[in-house]
Amino acid sequence: AVDAAVCAALALGVCEPMESGLGGQTMLVLYSASEGRVLALDGSSRAPQRAGAQLGLDQRRHGCRATTVPTTPAVLEYARRRWGTLPLSRLIQPAIDLAAGGFPITSLYHKLASRERPHLLEGSAAPFFLASGGHPPAIGKLWRQPVLAGTLSRLSQHGVEDFYQGWIAERIHQDMIRCGGWLRDEDLHNIPWPMERDVVRCRFGQSEVCTMPPPGAGHVLAQLLTAW
Repeated sequence: AVDAAVCAALALGVCEPMESGLGGQTMLVLYSASEGRVLALDGSSRAPQRAGAQLGLDQRRHGCRATTVPTTPAVLEYARRRWGTLPLSRLIQPAIDLAAGGFPITSLYHKLASRERPHLLEGSAAPFFLASGGHPPAIGKLWRQPVLAGTLSRLSQHGVEDFYQGWIAERIHQDMIRCGGWLRDEDLHNIPWPMERDVVRCRFGQSEVCTMPPPGAGHVLAQLLTAW
């Protein structure tokens, strides 16, 4: 199940990068049969060291200065190493195939690319998410991402450490300098492995619900189900 979750998350990061992209943060709840417990992996992100409280809200929400330290590669690899059974190279291959071979643009992708188009055009991301001329790719268009395929292939060969401490980390560092972002190699170097935390539990009918603890919003779900 963990192998499948990691594989699906990596593939989703290609087709719906707004949901599970390599630059995001990941949290998950899982049941470990061998340990007989339910636990949460807290992959909440942290701000770069250069980010200060003086930044305005708009700067935090959009552009390179909105970037926090990505945790998705670290969390997925932590889960795979701890509970998975297959090598990363096998689990990441479907994502590589989707990025290299292409996938049809969905209405969701088109809608969100249209919404974020002005912000994408301001930085260096437009060529990766927008079609020629800076327009959102049309629904149904076969969308290939050769650069992302290369990044994923490098992760397959060199592991997630390359994302935080190797060649990929250096590329992120240099891009942040060019676009005026705050993220730097020293932020990435300390790999943000997730924290194992106890889950929030509540009852719903005859079932027990286990969900994310803070800083996740599982306690809100528990309150809603308890009040139902």
